[in-house]
Amino acid sequence: MARTIYKYIESKWADAFLKGEIRIRSLSYYRELEAANPLGDPLDGSHLYAPDGGLEITNHTQGWTRIIRNSALKSTLKRLDEILVFCVSLRFDPRLAARFEKDSCIVISDRSAFSKRLRAAMERLVSEPRIFRALPVEYYAKENPPGATWAIPEMILTAKRKDLYSTETEFRFACGPESAFTFEGADYQLMLGDPAGAAASGPLIHREHDIHLGDLSSLCKIHRF
Repeated sequence: MARTIYKYIESKWADAFLKGEIRIRSLSYYRELEAANPLGDPLDGSHLYAPDGGLEITNHTQGWTRIIRNSALKSTLKRLDEILVFCVSLRFDPRLAARFEKDSCIVISDRSAFSKRLRAAMERLVSEPRIFRALPVEYYAKENPPGATWAIPEMILTAKRKDLYSTETEFRFACGPESAFTFEGADYQLMLGDPAGAAASGPLIHREHDIHLGDLSSLCKIHRF
């Protein structure tokens, strides 16, 4: 696995990044931000299973199985506001900078060392017991069965639509209370109609923190486009 990761940012923040000055936010912030962005994902923090033709529903009491046309199952993390995330990419590509509308990229050459510093800073902001994860995003096709994803929060956290976002090759650092990562720590909703309208309703609470990781110049360099 490649050790280098890439953070696409605006040039005005690049020097501060090398000094270790970084802002992290809760997952709920990115969900709302991306929902308002034409390139974004209003289902960030959710997994959507929308098979062609609809879901197959079985009623064991009445003894029938039916296909519910234009239906989908949405699994959404219950505690979006309590999981802090920091997102990067595994790929260096000027086309990604253009996609994100950024004019610089921080090339982080030692993922392990950066992760250790970031973990220490994130864990100070989360009450114990807590969980830290550093994982690549898994891109899925909404037509495919979700397997265990629907029930496992860290899998929902790193799930995004393959057809829309796989070119981003995203990697996520996340930290939250252990209780936010419990089995079936999600809300489940049967969606009827167009699943594109399955975004969260109403504004979400979100958190942001400015953290300091110390001098990162030995781990990072700036590439300006």
